[in-house]
Amino acid sequence: MEFIKKQYWDRGYQEVISPNMYNMKLWETSGHAANYKENMFLIDIEKQEFGLKPMNCPGHCLMFDHKVRSYRVLSL
Repeated sequence: MEFIKKQYWDRGYQEVISPNMYNMKLWETSGHAANYKENMFLIDIEKQEFGLKPMNCPGHCLMFDHKVRSYRVLSL
């Protein structure tokens, strides 16, 4: 783990730690629900549907969306 963390910093990235479960509304917003919902482990909590995360993408979508950005900052 220390090796990976050092590689992040050496390359100008910051480690991101996100929850292991997201509300299905986020999976729908990211577009993952349409493609992966039938294979996801789903949980109902207080009349809301949640899915365990097999990937980090939806949480990273929220982090990226916290401010307006130019297309120029996207990776090539």
